[in-house]
Amino acid sequence: MDPVSKSAALNCLEKEWPGFIVQFESLAPEAKEKFLQRQGFENFSALLAHISAWWGEAIANIRDVVRNPDVELRTYDVDRFNREAVRAAAGKSGKEVALEFEETRKRLLRAVSEVDEALISNPEMQKQLYWMITNHYAEHQG
Repeated sequence: MDPVSKSAALNCLEKEWPGFIVQFESLAPEAKEKFLQRQGFENFSALLAHISAWWGEAIANIRDVVRNPDVELRTYDVDRFNREAVRAAAGKSGKEVALEFEETRKRLLRAVSEVDEALISNPEMQKQLYWMITNHYAEHQG
């Protein structure tokens, strides 16, 4: 895991993630289908719900690290977490899920921007910046 600077995490949240929905919507129908198959999601709303759920965890985890830099954050059953995230969004419209995605992105952006620079190198903080923001973006590009 490469270290992630605060500016890199903020850049990803400010410049990369905002275009995610538009980028998907600009694909041809066949390309959308192939993309979702590669990502392992039945539909785009499920993928957005998955991302939003992880961002919600990141927000809580960042706050925990800010409160107690020595905190050891919980580990996740990733498959179970993803299933629950998708299930929780199942009754929502695509528009609702997209709105939640954007609102959660903005909340995560605020949370990261408020972190003191001295805490950025904290190992638990680095996990949030890498796994939940920069690497997560890279994972969902192809």
